Amino acid sequence: MFVSRPIARGLIAGSIAFAVSLGAHAGAQTSPRGPDAITRTDIVKRLEARFDVLDANKDGMISADERKSGMEAGRARMFARVDKDGNGSISPDEFNAHRPGPGKAGMGKAGMGRPGMTNRIADAGLSKADFVNRRLAMFDRVDTNRDGTISPDERGAMRGKMRQHRGVGAPPPPPPPGG
Repeated sequence: MFVSRPIARGLIAGSIAFAVSLGAHAGAQTSPRGPDAITRTDIVKRLEARFDVLDANKDGMISADERKSGMEAGRARMFARVDKDGNGSISPDEFNAHRPGPGKAGMGKAGMGRPGMTNRIADAGLSKADFVNRRLAMFDRVDTNRDGTISPDERGAMRGKMRQHRGVGAPPPPPPPGG
């Protein structure tokens, strides 16, 4: 199956964000590497459960409409988390309280409008195997020692790479010559 570069970049960015964000949800799990580590088996279970939620008509494929509905539901959940007083708008204080700081996951760009993805799904849909395997490939990139577990150190290293890629925390560019 051919996947264009913009689609691949979108999947990779979304998958990185997914893998890194799992650290916030891994605390209740036990792992040989500690309570904040997450195993490949844990990821597979979560991905399969997420696919089952997104596959609203239970036909084994995520269509463009199902993807769109899932994205809208995700945005609504994100908005509700930030809108602490529930008034339907986000104040500057609420926004700033939710902004990422050192060691915190944030609302970043990953997963927000993956270029070309809608067209690919509209053409063929996305099977459970594709959904899981594409994200497991990202898990494997984060699991640098290949032990089947993403440790807090590995997650932190990937978070640092993401921040560097997005330019978060980077020094400002130098002034233009003669300026």
